[in-house]
Amino acid sequence: MFGMVENKDIRGKGISDNYECQKRIITSSTLEYFRKMLIMAEKEIQTIDKYVRDIKKLMTYAKGQSINKEMLLKYKDYLQKCGKYKISSINSYLAAVNHFCEVMEWTDIRVKMIKVQRETFVPENKEITMHEYEKLVKTAYKKGDKRLALIIETLGSTGRSALSASAPCPISLRPGPLETFVSPTEYEGKL
Repeated sequence: MFGMVENKDIRGKGISDNYECQKRIITSSTLEYFRKMLIMAEKEIQTIDKYVRDIKKLMTYAKGQSINKEMLLKYKDYLQKCGKYKISSINSYLAAVNHFCEVMEWTDIRVKMIKVQRETFVPENKEITMHEYEKLVKTAYKKGDKRLALIIETLGSTGRSALSASAPCPISLRPGPLETFVSPTEYEGKL
């Protein structure tokens, strides 16, 4: 389907060989090679486009300099500190970079993903009061949605322990007022 690109033309290998390390520059040729390897690996077109777009972002950051572990760590740090991206987005960029490094046989410079600590509780600002809970139940009954009312009552009475730790509970009771009221229709189809 595609002619294989000669290793010496595009891919630099081995950290001890300075000449080869200097060839670790992202160019239009390396991007095209990467795209072809993704096609050969039968990746979805959206995945291919995203990975290539993500590597172009790294290419812009590198400004024609040789790619090395230190640069990738600085890139990772830049993505975290610039404030534009969620951790999941940064990890997605890093996954593309690591895959690119594997394809280019630059496996010695891959970087680790950012560990994500999942919340195991509902933040206080997402909890509802007892009054709001009762209003949700009454509203569901008034609208003739007995099923929703019973689901809300069940969640309210069983609390967090009835749900898995990874699934957020839409209902959590706490005393005191809440700035915004959550309407029962927001949960329609989600419960």
